[in-house]
Amino acid sequence: MKSRIIYGIVVILLVLGVFSGCKPSTPAPVVREPEPYQPPPVQPAPVQPVTQEPEPAQQGVLVPLTLTILQRMGDSNNKLRETIGDFQLVLSGGILLEDEYTTRRDGWGEGGSIRFQETNTRNTVLIRDQTEGVALDLILGSENILPVCFEDDLNMWLQFSAEGGNLDGYFYLKYNPNIYSSPNSDDQGIVQYGGKSYRVRFSGNEKPYLMIWLSQGSVNLLNEHIAPGRKVGQSSRSH
Repeated sequence: MKSRIIYGIVVILLVLGVFSGCKPSTPAPVVREPEPYQPPPVQPAPVQPVTQEPEPAQQGVLVPLTLTILQRMGDSNNKLRETIGDFQLVLSGGILLEDEYTTRRDGWGEGGSIRFQETNTRNTVLIRDQTEGVALDLILGSENILPVCFEDDLNMWLQFSAEGGNLDGYFYLKYNPNIYSSPNSDDQGIVQYGGKSYRVRFSGNEKPYLMIWLSQGSVNLLNEHIAPGRKVGQSSRSH
């Protein structure tokens, strides 16, 4: 009996020794890679609305420019010539100017060959319908002439003319008719523009002419006087 008890104690001691020597393994720490830096989102600055003041509208209606209208604004022809640049003129009808020329350049190519090269250049100037312009001068005579500029460069101008004896005549575009053009050509003639010759074209059968803004109004005035009457022997009174 004693031996069994001793044997049981020995077994228990051995078991305790075995379990006391087996320590639980500590898990290795998990190393995480740092996340890439994300800058905080930038809030866009509020956009302030841009307010543009509308351009003042022209008062009145567009009417063809005539010498009668101009003379009502000037005390004399000399005074009118001094102030002609103050009138805001408007073109009626579009104008297309064209200048085309060819340049040749001949020379040697590779391997003893020769090369002929032609370059065709076409310059155009478009002045649209109702483009605003300013007169640079006024020449009165058998033909009244207005050189008008539609660009920043004052050297770029076209001539408009009206019959000298017709005060109500329109100022039409002045050009030299092209007598050498073919009947099917749209070219109307030749004009000088900025010191160069251009072929001129315009749409329709009517030549482009000048207009001006005109407003009219009337004012009615009443000056009323009531006669008080007069008695015999009444002394006169001067006013």
